[in-house]
Amino acid sequence: MKIIRDRAIRNETVVVDETEFRNCQFFDCRFSYSGGEYTFIDCNASNCAYDFWGAAGRTIAFCQFIGLLPKDSKRFTTIPKQSGPPA
Repeated sequence: MKIIRDRAIRNETVVVDETEFRNCQFFDCRFSYSGGEYTFIDCNASNCAYDFWGAAGRTIAFCQFIGLLPKDSKRFTTIPKQSGPPA
C-alpha cells in the first residue's frame, strides 16, 4: 500500500484506493474511489468532491435507490462502469 504523509493537498484528483494517508489536509480536491483498501489517519478534507467507480459506484447507486443517499447530490458522482479511474 502506498503511504502519503504530512501533506497539504490542494486542487488535485486524489486516488484513494490502495493508499494510506497520514496527517494530510485536503482542500478543494476530488477524491476518486473504486472500492479498494485505504486508510485515513489524522486527516481533514475541506470543500472536496467525490467520484465513485466500480464496486464503490455500484454501492452508491444502490444507496441512492433505497433512499439512504440523495439522487441529486452535487458532492459526489458515480461513474459508468465502462469508464475507469483517472490515470
